[in-house]
Amino acid sequence: VAQAVADVRSACAVDYRRAAESGHALWLTEVLMQLVDESQDAPRRYAALLEVERLCVEDGRIRDAIDVVRRRTTLFESDVVSDQRAVLAAATESRHLPSPGMCRQASALAENFLAAEDFPSARAALGLATRAASAIEPAGAGKYHDLVINLGHAIDERLRLFEQYAAARDAVAADPADATASGTVGTYLCLARQDWSQGIPYLAASDLPVVADIARRHVNAMKEQPPEPRKVIAVANEWWRVAEGETANSWSGGRKDAVRRFASSLYGSVVDQLDDPFEQRLATERASGTRD
Repeated sequence: VAQAVADVRSACAVDYRRAAESGHALWLTEVLMQLVDESQDAPRRYAALLEVERLCVEDGRIRDAIDVVRRRTTLFESDVVSDQRAVLAAATESRHLPSPGMCRQASALAENFLAAEDFPSARAALGLATRAASAIEPAGAGKYHDLVINLGHAIDERLRLFEQYAAARDAVAADPADATASGTVGTYLCLARQDWSQGIPYLAASDLPVVADIARRHVNAMKEQPPEPRKVIAVANEWWRVAEGETANSWSGGRKDAVRRFASSLYGSVVDQLDDPFEQRLATERASGTRD
């Protein structure tokens, strides 16, 4: 990799010099990205992406660096979370002055780590965002402080739920008949991870009011492969009613948005297989997430 990086810098020496003289690397990153698109040399493409990532971080463009990481992950099947940790480490050490963009981008990076359940990295990214917010709003109040405070609460809440999930997962492993633990595992998988295919069997084995019954009907509807469209619509309607609060259940608040998205995906999976025009129209509208 070191040799490939040296080759890239040598091939683009004029562009590197121009960037150094102007103090702006945007032009250089565009040149390098064009070479990535046009070249078939894998080591040099990889090296060019590393250079673009480094330049973006030095420029304070963390979001652009994350986009480059995603591109590199797609092309070379690298570990996106590890690569984002490298972006975080470089951004933390960067001498670039804190800015609103840095605050927003570090917050976005924290959200990425949170989605990956990498809580230490999420807190580290939050620290970078907080540092930027403190520089922007020295009085300790304002929209950037609100942003990092809300993000801190989200990290704390997700960690709390994850710890409950981990304990419940162990409990179910020890006793598969533990209905309460099954409900905790299923709720976390479905609502936090959005992994409904893994979570619904746990919900079906749980003691959650209403939700457990719907989950059992869902499991039965999906036993046939491919499932019968009308059965899919029937369980989609039940999940939709949960999301709309039409059915008393143990899920509430922001959780209902996750349920609505799942119901929408069920409608979308069979909308083209429905014969009844009214049913098809309703499924089409709900597949887009439209409320009645």
